[in-house]
Amino acid sequence: MAKIRDDLAGTVLALDEHSQPVWLKAGDRIPAGVTVDDHVLELSSALKADIKSAAQSSPTPDDVQKVQTTAPVKPGKTASRDVWFDYASGLGLSIDEDANKAQILEAVEANEA
Repeated sequence: MAKIRDDLAGTVLALDEHSQPVWLKAGDRIPAGVTVDDHVLELSSALKADIKSAAQSSPTPDDVQKVQTTAPVKPGKTASRDVWFDYASGLGLSIDEDANKAQILEAVEANEA
């Protein structure tokens, strides 16, 4: 039988199957025929374990930073030669230091094809 969350502050007003009011507080068992919203229910042990497991496998801010630094943002066509050089390098392309902007753009476009 379900019960109201132990950490719930206040009371819950629910209706039974005959539309009669039923007042429930933290820790109360929910009588048969009474329906309450899920957010006031105590979670089962299995569901708590699933939530804890999901939270442990969620990306951390450090993981997000790693993803952002490994996926460079493609610059606009009017960006400088140096910006395009950095972008191409971030893609792992081997670009000669003396390459001009047109050569870098050509290498990036060939890589995308």
